[in-house]
Formats: sequence, C-alpha cells, structure tokens
Amino acid sequence: LAEELRKATDRLRVEFDGKPLRFTASFGVVSVVPQATLSLEDLVAAADRALYAAKHDGRNCVRHTNIT
Repeated sequence: LAEELRKATDRLRVEFDGKPLRFTASFGVVSVVPQATLSLEDLVAAADRALYAAKHDGRNCVRHTNIT
C-alpha cells in the first residue's frame, strides 16, 4: 500500500502560481507478528527509523522493517 501511495504521489502534477510543481513522498513501514508485545512508542520509533532510512537512500522510496 505504501508503495502504491508513493507512486501515485510521484505521478501527481500540481500547478501553483502558473508553475508546475512536482513532489514526492517517502514512507517508513513496520510490521510485527500478532503476538508481539511492543508498545505503540516502540512501533512508531521503528517506523520512524525506516522513514529516515528511506530519506537517506535518496527519498521517494519505501523502507520496511519487520519486528518479530
């Protein structure tokens, strides 16, 4: 889903003040097994690390981490 959103964002063309604008998006995604006992803060922190990895890798991409 995150990759589809990234692609859709990349295809958008917006005009502002008579000039075309292009923008992109990066996503950090985390998945966990159902029996994991992580706090919401842990999950958000993991997704944040994945997002910063996406930005570090050149932006306009999705990075995923799996926590077991």
